[in-house]
Amino acid sequence: MNFLGLFKKKKVPSKKQELKNLALKKLTKLKLKRFSPKKTEEFIRVFRIYMQKKFNFKDQATHQNLLKNIQQKRIKKNLKKKIEEISLRIDQNEYQGMLISGQELNIIIEELKKLIEEIN
Repeated sequence: MNFLGLFKKKKVPSKKQELKNLALKKLTKLKLKRFSPKKTEEFIRVFRIYMQKKFNFKDQATHQNLLKNIQQKRIKKNLKKKIEEISLRIDQNEYQGMLISGQELNIIIEELKKLIEEIN
């Protein structure tokens, strides 16, 4: 009988890794769902919560606050640009009445998944 396996420490994922895994899992589930306004709302919520937790924003991650806060963080310019683009699409959907289609939402979900992989 091998007792060495009993005393090995289990790898506990860091908070950053846990946040990344949770966000990617939620986005994957969202992509599989049929398109509905609730799917769009859920995507927006996942995006905002991820950004708020990842970058420790104290205020709500609205488009204006996100732009202001993201400029203060040390992030590569291309990542900042991608975050700004996704945030702008969300802002246009919420406040300017430019609805996101199901196909476009799936594209944005994939972009966000790639972005999360790049950030971590």
